[in-house]
Amino acid sequence: MIKKLNEWTDRLSAPVKVVLAALFYPLSLFYMEMIFHQAVSQTKSGVGVVMFLLYSFALGGILFVPTYFIRKRWIAKTINIVFLTAIPVMFLVEFFIVQKFQTLFDIRTIIGGADGVVTDFFGPIVRMVISKSGLWHIFLFFIPLIIYLLFFARVMDTSGWPLKLKARCLILVGIVLFSVDAFLGARIMIRNSEQMKKAYDTNYSFPISVDRFGLMTGLRLDVVRKGPQKDTDIEFEIEEGWEDFEEEEEEIPAEEIETAEESMPEESVVDPVDTGDESVPEEETAEEKKYSILPETWEVKPAALDIDLEALAEEAPSTYVANMLRYAASQTPSNTNQMTGIFKGKNLILICAEAFCSYAIREDLTPTLYRMATRGINFLDYTQSYSCGTTGGECSYLMGVLPVDGSDSMMEIIGHNNYYTMGSFLDREGYYGKAFHNHRYTYYNRHLTHEWLGYSDGYMGMGNGMEEFVTQTWAESDVEMFTGTYPMYRDKAPFSIYYMTVSGHDEYRENDNVQCYYHYDEVKDLPYSSQVQCYFAANLELEYSMQYLIEQLEKDGLADDTVIVISGDHFPYGLGWYDALGYKDDLNELYGFTVKTYLERDQNQLIIWSGCLEKEEEPIVVSDPVCAIDVLPTLLNLFGCEWDSRLLPGRDVFSKKLPIIFDCYGNWKTPKGVYDAFADEFTPTDPTMTSQAEYVKRMNTTVANKQKYCGVILNTDFFEYIFPTPDDGS
Repeated sequence: MIKKLNEWTDRLSAPVKVVLAALFYPLSLFYMEMIFHQAVSQTKSGVGVVMFLLYSFALGGILFVPTYFIRKRWIAKTINIVFLTAIPVMFLVEFFIVQKFQTLFDIRTIIGGADGVVTDFFGPIVRMVISKSGLWHIFLFFIPLIIYLLFFARVMDTSGWPLKLKARCLILVGIVLFSVDAFLGARIMIRNSEQMKKAYDTNYSFPISVDRFGLMTGLRLDVVRKGPQKDTDIEFEIEEGWEDFEEEEEEIPAEEIETAEESMPEESVVDPVDTGDESVPEEETAEEKKYSILPETWEVKPAALDIDLEALAEEAPSTYVANMLRYAASQTPSNTNQMTGIFKGKNLILICAEAFCSYAIREDLTPTLYRMATRGINFLDYTQSYSCGTTGGECSYLMGVLPVDGSDSMMEIIGHNNYYTMGSFLDREGYYGKAFHNHRYTYYNRHLTHEWLGYSDGYMGMGNGMEEFVTQTWAESDVEMFTGTYPMYRDKAPFSIYYMTVSGHDEYRENDNVQCYYHYDEVKDLPYSSQVQCYFAANLELEYSMQYLIEQLEKDGLADDTVIVISGDHFPYGLGWYDALGYKDDLNELYGFTVKTYLERDQNQLIIWSGCLEKEEEPIVVSDPVCAIDVLPTLLNLFGCEWDSRLLPGRDVFSKKLPIIFDCYGNWKTPKGVYDAFADEFTPTDPTMTSQAEYVKRMNTTVANKQKYCGVILNTDFFEYIFPTPDDGS
């Protein structure tokens, strides 16, 4: 058959060969884009298919040009083989990243985490590649190379074409013009669509760009956007008409500030999991609750500092920073409230828990975590968005900004004045501070980044001290880390401590995670598949760590004066959440429903607990939407810090500012509804809601501005300009 094809090819005229050769790359790229989209995306759009086609023809024509004038057959063939090998490899790298981490990674995230991933997950990666799905997709992506080697190498062989230079140049011009036309056609479609325009330019995110325009275009945009920031990159959109949709906090002029008596908002006390607790009489109402820890009266004033942001903008070192300052100046600060300063002077232990979520908590299996979640401040709707692994979760949790620059987001804090972190604030209050991690201390370059979080005694992980307490294995023990490190600070109150755990990490198999092996007998009777059972087993390490920690705090008389805050770093991506790659529906099994969107996937658990809170008759409940970037401003309020609420994109959840969850992709949720940026669909809480289009437009503007806000804080030494470091270093 191949022989007959070759004979048929030899009989083709030169012009026909040119047409076939020119179409080979565009059609090959379009084919790979469609295979990739089908494998990794949940959105199916006719417009997306057209965009894939146009950009494939634009790039495909350009790829054909280098070999068009080459007369030596072996050179042209070598170049084509390199192209047709490198391009499928790029698709396969992202394909396997999605299969492993359940999200697309931008280029810098791939490069930055490649060493750690290969070192720590070599076995699982090999199993993934040689799996039925892995081998099948390798074959699919290399089909263009196979076709080229078997047939098209003869079609694209220009050495024997009887075309003169003039004719060849005319054909080349035609190919280039065709590619340019395809590119311009795509740009016209983008210009006529507000959502595509944002995905391409103003609010670019790598996953949405790939979803809208294809992987090759997404990679191109990612490379272009990784250059030095320009002033034009930061133009905040005007936010108008707010009063038509939500009630903002009213700014109180300084001369009108007075002591006011207020009460907590009336809320239903609903636990994140069913308690079955009948100790509270059913007839008790919200008005009857008493919060003895909270003052009956408090001073109401704006949470803002005496800073003239407009004046600073006039003298800013760049338009980039100036626009940010003007945007911050335009924001209405939140006000102090009944929760302001209730933890003033108390110790703080921040914990970022690996792959933790609310569904890891069961009253029968994890009684300590259940106690902390239901008898502290009870958050009912918390989201930790996921885009670039654990380091992205740490960025949101610790810095109060979304990781808009992928895994490089935390790297960008190195050398900056990170004035707005809890480590820095409490360090200025004279707290002892230290950060801990029970895996390699260099992973995600934490040995560089975590020295800039404001902890006075630095950072310790496996390799610079933690190995004294923790056994080298996978995954390392959280219990060993807590039992080994607690004596280091127990006598140094007030203390500010940060832990990044690792025991809850996948793989969720007995042979791949020793914590699953050690605790499997405790979970084997749970009504779940073995992989979900192993997820519970791995999280028992966190349960026993908290059991130890609280027992020691109570024994040392520190429980009432210590606040423990826990957030997951991301959803448990080791459990599959859609079946495009042949996954089991493990995440659906854990959650108890079919997960369809990123916001559903990224629901998490925030715990704020202190022994003093347990003395209350009822828990303090927060039912509004809360996201990870809200944790920092909320803690600044709870600890009574002098801060300016205009300088962070998140909110103090006890203020009256708009409750909003949003992520790097442009998805968002407010009490009025949920917006899916991938599908460009808004689902209102009240189906009869009027002015939905206007509301969505307004909220998209707000989210776009907040995303840019995050970028400025990360990309520039923003706080150094507002709070310059004293010359003496104090």
